[in-house]
Amino acid sequence: MPLDLSGLEASVVEFETVEPGVEALLTQLFNEVEAHKGDPVAIQGIVDRVRAQVSALSAAVVANTPVGPATPKPDSPAFTPKAKH
Repeated sequence: MPLDLSGLEASVVEFETVEPGVEALLTQLFNEVEAHKGDPVAIQGIVDRVRAQVSALSAAVVANTPVGPATPKPDSPAFTPKAKH
């Protein structure tokens, strides 16, 4: 029976789409700050826009994060290996 990797493939495509977007956002932000570094009003406008984008991004991450207990890692004190039979 073949393994269904469609969910994994969709996640990889989504990541590949998000990463360039974040890079473009940061590049634009740095360029705007550099261009307006002598203008405190313009800098405050940039700060306000970034805060709005951060809030939207944070909300999206929270909305798409599964709720449930985290699986402990093998080196974690909470990890208890299952007994072999």
